Amino acid sequence: MSWSVQNRFRLVAAAVAAVLVVIFALTSMVIAIDAFRRHGNETNAPATDDLVRLMSVRANAHQTLEEDSRSSWQALNRPFIRVIAIGPSGQNVFDSEPRGLTTDFGTALADLLRMPSFEAPVPGGRIIVSPNPDRLIHEIFFAVLWTVPAMVIAIFVILGLAQWMLENVKGELAGTRLDGAGAPRELLDASAISAAQAAFAQNLQRAVAERERAAQNARNFVADAGHELKTPLTVIIGYLDTVVTGLVTEPLDVRRIVEKTISQCRRMRTTIERMIFLARLDREEAENAAIVDIGDLVREIGEWLKPIAPSVCISVPEDGTRPRTIANELALREAIVNVIDNARKYAPQSRIDVDVSVCDNSVVVNVADLGPGMTEADLAHAFDRFHRGSESNDVEGSGLGLAIAKAAIERAQGRITLASRLGEGTRVTMYLPVYAGSVAKRE
Repeated sequence: MSWSVQNRFRLVAAAVAAVLVVIFALTSMVIAIDAFRRHGNETNAPATDDLVRLMSVRANAHQTLEEDSRSSWQALNRPFIRVIAIGPSGQNVFDSEPRGLTTDFGTALADLLRMPSFEAPVPGGRIIVSPNPDRLIHEIFFAVLWTVPAMVIAIFVILGLAQWMLENVKGELAGTRLDGAGAPRELLDASAISAAQAAFAQNLQRAVAERERAAQNARNFVADAGHELKTPLTVIIGYLDTVVTGLVTEPLDVRRIVEKTISQCRRMRTTIERMIFLARLDREEAENAAIVDIGDLVREIGEWLKPIAPSVCISVPEDGTRPRTIANELALREAIVNVIDNARKYAPQSRIDVDVSVCDNSVVVNVADLGPGMTEADLAHAFDRFHRGSESNDVEGSGLGLAIAKAAIERAQGRITLASRLGEGTRVTMYLPVYAGSVAKRE
């Protein structure tokens, strides 16, 4: 096992660990925000009532609204709320969280997430009780911060597993070289030696090919991850820099930046999920294969897509034929959904016909649209990972849909073809091996 291949394995292991940490950090952020919102829903209304009672009692102490609000807020001692007192002329006379960069950012995030606020009249004016924006940012920061040790542990664990796998492969190769060392002398004639040499050469060739395939997969994974995740990460860093450096301070501008940042995070999450799914499909052995009724599967997909894609028309055999194959149902579902979703995105105004049939020894699934079609250049690279059409600037996506479909269909020992012409629409055809008994009548 060469030094370069070992480092390639370590590199892909580190990349996988980094992806897991990104997912873990995003999940921690979502959990922290959800916990903060639930806490606000449960406590902000009672806190408002308590604050009104306190201020009503203190109204006879000849204090101003600002003094009354400040002393009542301090006595209430609720760190998760923000209290703003507004005088009779509409001006803010007290704010428990004075305006600052963290407060503005947290306020915009709370507004974006539609966290509840409560307003109530008090002697001399009114008060507004809302989630504490500084506390929200504090909760998110510490939720992400504790993922750092998890990142270190994940990297070391995955690197250790990669090293263990490398040692096993080296041991198997060494065992192959030593096979036959203790064979009886009478078997070591010319024909036996030739057979042993041929077997050794075949095993060695297989091992080298497997090593090269694994190295190529590692290179592809790292290149794809770097290419696709670099852009949204750069955008997110740019957005946050404008807030941190004070270039953007207006609440509406901060809110827009938060919205764009969340949009880029969602794009990264979708891309990472699809890359992980593709990595599973790249494994040599198929897992969880079972008999799948393609007709039933397509019907179910059609019902699921109906609210967002009413133009999809499903046609399956009605003569009792059961178009069945043996495959991983989840992988086939992803393949068909991605092909239909691709047609929906690139031909939004067109009817999309999905028909299932049994032809010779194949179950055939056709997805056709009457959209704008594809150029010859796009057609040649349609199944390439991260390839997006030349006219796709306004189409949201990662360029992985057809790549996932191709990998899933080929893993089921099938094949996928694509036919398209400019102005004449696109047809994607998936062929799967038919399972014996597919012509049986339904019960």
